[in-house]
Amino acid sequence: MITCDQKLLKQFIIDRIPVYPVDIPASYIGISCNGKIVAAVSYHDHNGNDIEVTCAADSFIWLRKRNIAALMHYPFEQLKCRRISARCISTNIYTIKLLRKMGFAIEGVKRYAWNQDHIVGLGMLREEAASLGYIDDSALFHTKSTGSS
Repeated sequence: MITCDQKLLKQFIIDRIPVYPVDIPASYIGISCNGKIVAAVSYHDHNGNDIEVTCAADSFIWLRKRNIAALMHYPFEQLKCRRISARCISTNIYTIKLLRKMGFAIEGVKRYAWNQDHIVGLGMLREEAASLGYIDDSALFHTKSTGSS
């Protein structure tokens, strides 16, 4: 079940990610199972084309296509973003695995960007979300062919 209690979801993320910046403006969407929050996503740093997400979860039990589609609806359908971005430290294999299972691609590594660790950048394009069936592909950005001369 989708939950949008902003205060509870923010606290869920803070409890699991101690370095989460609590003062950034963000919107939160979460997944609950049997009345308990099992996953939460923070959407922040929206620039019109891109938005960054921070994900926290207690397990993979919620990782179902309909739940992921609900989480993708906000950035792609409501905000009309072309892409979403995520990042985490390279030793956080759980989060990298979670994001990869959701369909994010590893886009790069910033070496020694966080203390003695590397930051892994991941992203998902609108077209990729559509090809995975998360969003309606009729809303995709299309480029018109002008033909060749």
